Amino acid sequence: ALYSHNQRRQAALKEDIYANLPAGIKIKRPLYDQVQRDHPGSKLALKLLKSLYGLKQAPAVFNALVNKVLIEQGFTRCVHDTCLCTKVENGKWCLVAVFVDDLLVTGTSDLIMKALKKSLEAQFSTKNEKGATVYEGQWENVRSYLGMDIKYADGVLSMNVEAKIDALFERHEIIKQKVKGSDCIHMASMDSPIDEEQLNELQLYLRSHFAELVGALIYISITCRPDISCAVGLASKGMHGPQKIHLLYLEGLLRYLKKHKDLKLVYKRGNAFRQFARTLSQAYPEMGELHNCPIVGLSDANFAPPVKAKEERMRSTSGRCFFVFNFLVSWSSKRQSLTASSTMQAELIAASAASDMGIWFYNLSCSLPFVFGPSKAIPLLLDNLAALSVANHPKHNPATRHICLREFRVRDAHELGQVRPYFCPGAQNCADHFTKL
Repeated sequence: ALYSHNQRRQAALKEDIYANLPAGIKIKRPLYDQVQRDHPGSKLALKLLKSLYGLKQAPAVFNALVNKVLIEQGFTRCVHDTCLCTKVENGKWCLVAVFVDDLLVTGTSDLIMKALKKSLEAQFSTKNEKGATVYEGQWENVRSYLGMDIKYADGVLSMNVEAKIDALFERHEIIKQKVKGSDCIHMASMDSPIDEEQLNELQLYLRSHFAELVGALIYISITCRPDISCAVGLASKGMHGPQKIHLLYLEGLLRYLKKHKDLKLVYKRGNAFRQFARTLSQAYPEMGELHNCPIVGLSDANFAPPVKAKEERMRSTSGRCFFVFNFLVSWSSKRQSLTASSTMQAELIAASAASDMGIWFYNLSCSLPFVFGPSKAIPLLLDNLAALSVANHPKHNPATRHICLREFRVRDAHELGQVRPYFCPGAQNCADHFTKL
């Protein structure tokens, strides 16, 4: 159930904050005369007793109020994700995810959820002009959350951002008119010499609105569209000074989204990843029961892709993805901050970045044993044997001596039992999708 409310204004303020009188407010004459006698030449102002939208303090004080209500109901705030609160009672549990003034509630205990609902309604109820108690919040099944449209039917959960994509095209009429749909993001013109002087009307418009458009695409890519993650990363390289190659990437993205705006994430039982994990377990006995692991990560890197933009360095791209109960829930495509001198180093840098996310998943699973069961190391699948050897064995040789120590943190995670690197054939590495078009 989703609890959506507009009650941030009920949180009390600790600081003294004053606001100018809103236009149209009239002050009774006796009060105005008294103020002028006591404070000649001064202006009247309002002292805020509760927070309002627009105040910098509003999110923090409201979060503190919600946290207070949840703690009073016996919930515990998760150490590794403070937006998540949990409660376990008689073998049944309830999870509450808090984002600003929206609460996402789920669990196996109807009793806990009903008690929470009653407590929140009592806390955030107000009096109307007639003195009657009014509750402005809404309890409903999740249909939309953080811009994602969510649908659950017949055991299948689907999420999409089609409405966000439509809104993006509606805000930019010239893009809606001139951009035609395409089946793929890659464009033939990207393989030919690029003339920076020749920009058409559409490309001039894209350049003037580049940051806004790429920012919207970044949000779309990290919510429900992993298929555009790599392309968005390539386009975002020109955020502060877009060149024609970046405009071509952006144009290609818009063409692709216009044709495939209805693609969605679908979660259902018996998906392909479980069979993939079972096949790997049978081919590589050291992986054991990989298909029964609640969390599995994959990592890959694209070593030194060709540079097409001016003043751009030949840095590799890291890609990673994590599956929870065989469902894709986290992914990333990011250019590496270091210039790798070999494929092994690029893969090791990508694995170290993926291990950071793996450590977070491990810590989260330790905080939620009633969901994930006994804690165990998170399998991290790599398709480079050299990087796998370096990650698993603390040894130095001329090929690894120059690598920064921070890129060996995957070893620390392995030694602490948080992450366990394994080999995965390149043709079956899902993370490869996040390193190249």
